[in-house]
Amino acid sequence: MRLGHLAILAVVVFGTLGAAEPKPKTKSKAAEPDLPPLNAKVVKYCRENIGKKVANGQCASLAVEALKYAGAKLFPQRDSQGDYVWGREIESFRDALPGDILQFRDTVFKGKRSLPGNRTLTWNESYAHHTAVIVDVKERGKIVTVLHQNTGPDGSSQDEMMIVKEGKLFLDARQPGGKIWIYRPIGLNERNEKSPENDFIP
Repeated sequence: MRLGHLAILAVVVFGTLGAAEPKPKTKSKAAEPDLPPLNAKVVKYCRENIGKKVANGQCASLAVEALKYAGAKLFPQRDSQGDYVWGREIESFRDALPGDILQFRDTVFKGKRSLPGNRTLTWNESYAHHTAVIVDVKERGKIVTVLHQNTGPDGSSQDEMMIVKEGKLFLDARQPGGKIWIYRPIGLNERNEKSPENDFIP
C-alpha cells in the first residue's frame, strides 16, 4: 500500500547573486518537557531521523513510525474521502503543539519575503495529499515548523525527496481552498470521540 503522495515545493530567489544563506541547523534535542508525553516522543523520534529515510520514504511512514515509537495508536484507517485520521482532531493552529500530525488535502502556499542583500524569496508549495509532523509553533500558530519526507523542490532526486527534512509553513501565505487537519496522538487505551468505530490498529 502506498502511504503518501509527493509534495512539490518551488522556490525562487531574485536579486543580487551572492553566497547562499546558511540553513539553520535543527537541534537534535529532546522535545520540550511540558508537551503531552506522546507528543514529546513523536518529536524526539522525528528529530532523531532528520536526514534519514524512514521506512519506505513515503510521507505517512514518518507519522506511522513516530506513533509506533511513542506507543500511540498506530496506522489509521482513511476517512471516506481517502484522508488519514491520526488521532484527536485539533480545531485551530493556535492550539497546535509540537508532536501533532498534519494531514493535507489540495493545500497551496504562495508567498514572498525580503532577504538581506536586496533579494526577494518567492515560493509556491503544493500539497495534494501529504502528511507532516509539527516540531515547532510560533506566533500563535501563524508559523509552523514541520518535519516530513517525500517532499522537495522540483528537480530533486528520489533519494533527496525521501529523507526526513525540515520545512516551514507560513499560514498567512495559505491560498483559498484545500484543507489541513491537525491531529493529536492518542494513547492505546483512549477512544477517539470523532471515530466511534475506534478504527485504529492497536
